[in-house]
Amino acid sequence: MRILITGASGFLGRALVRELAGAGHELTLLAHTRQVPRSFYHHEVVTADLRDTALLRKILAGAGCERVCHLAALTGIRDSSERVDEYFSVNVGGTVSLLTAMQGHSAGLVFASSRAVYAESLRGAISEDSPTAPSSPYGVSKLLCERVIALQSATAGLSAWSLRCFNVSGGIPGVVDGDLRRLIPRLLAATKGEVPPPEINSLHSVRDYVHVADVVRAYRLALEADLHPAEHRVVNVGSGRGHTTGEVIACLEKLVARPVPTVPPPPAAGDQSDVSIANIEAARRLLGWTPRRSLADIISDAALDQEETA
Repeated sequence: MRILITGASGFLGRALVRELAGAGHELTLLAHTRQVPRSFYHHEVVTADLRDTALLRKILAGAGCERVCHLAALTGIRDSSERVDEYFSVNVGGTVSLLTAMQGHSAGLVFASSRAVYAESLRGAISEDSPTAPSSPYGVSKLLCERVIALQSATAGLSAWSLRCFNVSGGIPGVVDGDLRRLIPRLLAATKGEVPPPEINSLHSVRDYVHVADVVRAYRLALEADLHPAEHRVVNVGSGRGHTTGEVIACLEKLVARPVPTVPPPPAAGDQSDVSIANIEAARRLLGWTPRRSLADIISDAALDQEETA
């Protein structure tokens, strides 16, 4: 099957390229930069701005894609508050451009959504029916994309999945996450003295960390699944398990056999614990997907320092 991947050069995109290529799929990769990993040399690579609708039409017509996996986006939650216009232009405008280009094509869509679409006040296991009330421009942009996709599905017959990913981390050989805005890469960098010790707001906050290898397997299953025209399904992708920040730090300290330098929360901060865990029953039921890797796997694989050579 020929699949177009937008945002192919990102952390999730590079891992997905390996997953889909390993399953025998033919890939057309859309990247925003000409500097791409060596593993991309085996595939058709197009450098383009997602908002260039005319070029997207040519790519879709020329490649004969049966599926589109839409990963391209700006992704920083805090960063989005300082670059609101840019986030809406790239994330929402880019998605509208892609959907416009897809009109007249029968290709199905898999969209990379986020836990950030849910209300920040939610506690415990979060299901797809939980209230959506994003607290960041990034989360708002992702929710707007979902709604535009749902509208396109209802009015134009688009078949689509929106996969709401929780805290994706870990790594696979040649693909590691270098985004220091995220907790595990930042802690790893601090253990090597590459960044100052990160400030920890609370050791008791619970998050759902899911291995990137499990995530891209979920994406592959969604891309390979058959959906009826005008069907749009929303699915959480997480581990279904929660771990405190303190547990993450302790797991990393066990791996490196030394203390991880951090700036602990001040005593006056009190217990700022909150709990955010994915209910993944829909993914199990609809995709036959279950995560396979533990927190220890996530952290040990995130620590891989090898350069991409394939």
